[in-house]
Amino acid sequence: MSAATALGVPLQAAYEAGARTGLPRFDAARPATFVVGHHVDFGTLRGARVRYATMVRNPHAWLYSLRLDLAAGGHWTGGTWTAFLEAQLAVCPALDRGAADARCDAPNATNANMVYAWAAGLPAAAAGCGALVDWWTRPSRLLLVTERFGASLWLLATLLGLAPPAAPPRENARGGAAYETRVTLGSERALADALADTCVPDVYVAARRRFEDAGQRARAYCGGGGGPCDLAFSAVGRDIWPPEAAAAARS
Repeated sequence: MSAATALGVPLQAAYEAGARTGLPRFDAARPATFVVGHHVDFGTLRGARVRYATMVRNPHAWLYSLRLDLAAGGHWTGGTWTAFLEAQLAVCPALDRGAADARCDAPNATNANMVYAWAAGLPAAAAGCGALVDWWTRPSRLLLVTERFGASLWLLATLLGLAPPAAPPRENARGGAAYETRVTLGSERALADALADTCVPDVYVAARRRFEDAGQRARAYCGGGGGPCDLAFSAVGRDIWPPEAAAAARS
């Protein structure tokens, strides 16, 4: 949001119905220059100039955070960690390692599916982990990493031609009893096995690799990184994060 403000361009928000963001709602017929929100995937916008940016997180940490957040809001009150994951995956067969079905239902009144974000709008004609990784790693997607949050913010800002933001705080600002939930070693092992049967780890590994490569190239161009440079207006910057038309011509 701050990037759109700094660039002086219009912004729209694509969140679930009823979400109060204070921002204009996403209009598919007349999309703004910047569109943000949980309900944006790689198929939301089409066009020669479209570019996407998203941030991935270690799948274990992401799942723990999701369940604890739902529990804190009273949306999840019991069951094991693996049962929670299985309930999420039941409406998103696209993430099943052995599935031939690219379907992934968005959250609605009858399900609390949040793993749909990992399916990222995969076309119905595609299925399997290889197809999903290919969908995620198209050149027009800028893939950032939560575990490298500061470096991710620097890369995004620099590729947009903005001054790098201040270093983010390192502490977790959230609190409450739900966030003190402990996970047993047995639960962790079961969850690791359950996640291994999905395509989510494949996506994370590929995204992390893409991020490290983009960051290395950007820092090399900018003389080590950390400060402002003209990466956004250079051939290197356009190659790191091209719009869809340029990406299609390159493939």
